[in-house]
Formats: sequence, structure tokens, C-alpha cells
Amino acid sequence: MESILRPPKPTANLVKSGAASATYFAAGFKDCDKDYAKNGCEINVHTDPNNCGNCGIKCGGCANAVPTCKSGKGEFSCTAPYQNCDNSWSDGWEINVSNDVNNCGGCRKKCSPVAHANVKCSNSKCEYTCHPGWRNCDNNWMNGCETEVSMNVNNCGGCNIKCSQPKYYGGEAGCTCEAESCKKWLKYEKAK
Repeated sequence: MESILRPPKPTANLVKSGAASATYFAAGFKDCDKDYAKNGCEINVHTDPNNCGNCGIKCGGCANAVPTCKSGKGEFSCTAPYQNCDNSWSDGWEINVSNDVNNCGGCRKKCSPVAHANVKCSNSKCEYTCHPGWRNCDNNWMNGCETEVSMNVNNCGGCNIKCSQPKYYGGEAGCTCEAESCKKWLKYEKAK
């Protein structure tokens, strides 16, 4: 019977390593640094991503992901807000779903284009802004920015801003509406 001085073990569940060796280690732990006398079986190969399943077996990495080792097998956890939308591990978690209009809030959740508006994905939600001269007066984004406000006497420069009739045909005071293009339009209509 041989007597070997051993450092404390991580668990009490000990397993004998090899027939020619009297080295003992806790189940799931291995002596990966080959310095058993100093620190025993220091690595849990069931959970260590740099020694996953056995010493020196590193869980591969991929973009925007954190490698993990579970029960001796390499796995990945994505780094929010990235997702693997093409189901290919070669490029990792390739899409930032918080700002991608084709994957807004999740894979393949596309922001729909609407009339007379720009669309962007911000904080995983589709956001719309009207083009200059257009407004969403009915608050329904399904039909976009439906109201033209640069030449419209009922929506002059904005929603439901009515332009009064001209006081004079020839001067800038031709309309009390502040939008310059509405003033010009009213002058044109009255001059016909």
C-alpha cells in the first residue's frame, strides 16, 4: 500500500486514475496542469470551456457568443442583443436584433415599409418618421404618412392646421397659415 501526500480534493467522490497510478481525483475533475502534488485535480472538465470533456479541449468560439461547457460538451450562449438568424455557426450570432430592420426584435421580424416614411429599428422596435412635407394625421402607421402638408389648405404645415382665405392677392400676408408653400398655393389658386 503506497502513501501519497495529496492536496484537498474538490469533492469526496474519488476515482482512481489508471492502473499503474495511485493518483485519485474527484469525479469530473482532472489534473490538467500536470502538477498533482501542488494542486491535485484542479479542473472540472464538465464545466470548464477551456478543458471541456478533457484537458486541453477548448469550446470553439463564434462571433457575439460566450462558449460554455455543460456536462463535458461545448455549447454557446449568445450575447444579447445578437441572434443566430441564418442558423449557421460559421458566423456565430450575426444579427443585432435591436437595430436591424429585417430582424427587428427577433429573427425574420421585418419592419414593413410604409408610404412617405423612413423606417428604422431602435431598441428592437420598428420606428417610422415621415418624409418632409408628409404627416401621419390619422395615427395609423399601416397607411404610413398619408397626409401631404406642404400644399394642403386643410393640413397646412401639419395635421388639421387650416389655412384661412387670403386677405390680399399680392402680398406675403395672403394667408394666415405659416407654411410658406401653403401661402404660395393659395395665391396660385386665387389667381386662376
